[in-house]
Amino acid sequence: MNSKLAIAAILVATIPGLVGTYYYLPLQSASTREVLEVPKALKILSDISHIDQVESEKEIVTFFVVAGVIENNLSTNVCSVNVTATFYDAEGKMIGNSPLLDHIELEIIEPGERAPFEIYLLLGSSTSIPSRYEVTASCFETDEEPVRGVEVINQTASFDKGGYHRVVGEVQNNWKAKAVAVKVICAYYNATGYLIAMSHAVVSTAIDSGAKATFELSSEPFEISPASYELFIVVHHYTPLPLSNFVLFTAMVVAVVIFIVYMKRRGW
Repeated sequence: MNSKLAIAAILVATIPGLVGTYYYLPLQSASTREVLEVPKALKILSDISHIDQVESEKEIVTFFVVAGVIENNLSTNVCSVNVTATFYDAEGKMIGNSPLLDHIELEIIEPGERAPFEIYLLLGSSTSIPSRYEVTASCFETDEEPVRGVEVINQTASFDKGGYHRVVGEVQNNWKAKAVAVKVICAYYNATGYLIAMSHAVVSTAIDSGAKATFELSSEPFEISPASYELFIVVHHYTPLPLSNFVLFTAMVVAVVIFIVYMKRRGW
C-alpha cells in the first residue's frame, strides 16, 4: 500500500514540473542555454556616439554612449549576440572597454534581420572622453525561432513644437502569455541609411495576451530630420496567464486520476 501511495505522490508531484516545462521551454531565453559552438562574427551596419548625463540623488553621472545597429549576415538564426566596444585616447592607449557580457536585447535574430545596441562607458576623474573606439559583435548559430508575440499595429510620425521627431503608435500582444516589460526602440537613419540617432521608451510593465498598449517616442535631445526610421520591439519575458495555467493543471490532474482509477480496477 505504501508503495502505491508513493507512486501516486510522484505522479502528482510531476504536474507542476510539466506545467512549467510546457510554458518555460518555448519562452526560455536563448542566452541562458548551453551552446557548444565557436562564436561567429556579425556585421555592424553603423554606429554613433554621444555624451549622456543621468542625474541621481547625490550627483550627475556622465556616460560616453555608443549606439548602433547590427545585421545578421549569416544564413541561419543567431542567439546570444554580444556587442563589445574598446575605447582609446588620442595617443592610441586603451582607456576602457564594455562588459564582456553586454548582450543585445533581442534574443534571436533571423538572417537579414537588424537589431539595435547601446554601450555605455562611465566617465570620471580617471576616464576621459575617448578619441576613438572599436565595436565588434559576435553570436552563436541556433535552430530556434524567435517569439513574435508583440507587434506594432499602427504608428504615426511627426515633429513636435520643439523640433524633435516624434513617433506615436500602438502595439498588440498576439502571444499566448502575458508580455512583461515591453520596450520600443527607434533607430533614425539619414538618406544614405546611416544611423543618426536612437531613442527608446517603455510601453508597459505588462500586456495581457490579446491586449494593446500605446507608445510614444521622441528624438529629444537630438533635433533631427531623418529620412527614415525603424522600430524594434523588446520583451523582457513572457508569463503564462493564470487561466491557462489552471486549465492545463486541471487537465493533468484529471489524467492522473483516470490513470489511478484504471490501475486500481486492474488490481493495483
